[in-house]
Amino acid sequence: MVDGQDGRGHSLSTAAGTNEPFAWAISTDNKLIIGADTDGYFQMAVMSPDRIEMCYAHNGLSPSGLIVATCYAMERAKK
Repeated sequence: MVDGQDGRGHSLSTAAGTNEPFAWAISTDNKLIIGADTDGYFQMAVMSPDRIEMCYAHNGLSPSGLIVATCYAMERAKK
């Protein structure tokens, strides 16, 4: 979960118990997003106004020592 859009954001995960800063940038066509957090990298594609495909990867240099690469679809949670 992202806790806001103003200034620097934080990615919150209750499952992992993390709250880490990140930065994302949106391309000029508003379809691609790239970003980074403290130990990995994001690449996202806007599929529709309510759906984004997100890929995340980090190498074994993080504190966990894990090598990760994953992609999944996210849908906007409307309140």
